Amino acid sequence: MKKMEIKQSIVLRKATMEDAKLLYQWKNDKATIENSITKRGVTMEEHLKWLENVIDNPNRKLFILDLDGTSVGQLRLDFEKVIYNEKCSLVKIEDVADEEKKYELSAEISYGLGAEYRGKGLGKVLLEQADTLATIFKIAVLKAEVLPHNKASQKLFKKLGYIEEQRDDLYIYTKRYV
Repeated sequence: MKKMEIKQSIVLRKATMEDAKLLYQWKNDKATIENSITKRGVTMEEHLKWLENVIDNPNRKLFILDLDGTSVGQLRLDFEKVIYNEKCSLVKIEDVADEEKKYELSAEISYGLGAEYRGKGLGKVLLEQADTLATIFKIAVLKAEVLPHNKASQKLFKKLGYIEEQRDDLYIYTKRYV
């Protein structure tokens, strides 16, 4: 597919309730449902409740990627304090002695693009924005869960330096920042 030429500007902005309709359309897109962990669409009522909760939750950040003034995708970060080992694998907290516990801020990535913007290099743009956010929010590790059939996301995470680990029916991608 042809990569999209960026003519003017890339802006990553916080999502608002005014983005509800567009986010709802993206969430219920057939390919999005197929590649999501939940494997289902949502009603507008469910979506509005979810969006309000995300916007009000200090441990979640939802952003919209605007390209030349047009909204093309979304990026969500869900924050948590965790313990990772040197290989970027999550360590069970109960397996670490209290005096050795050193928590780090981790964020799970969820991203998506409008159907007409897929295959144009914009997924890379979104994940590069996640790199910037990792620095801003002092995130130690970014993590993503990807289904086995979602080859495009797998390829992209690997290309951007994420470590791949297979668990059950998921591929887990992690990237350490500090």
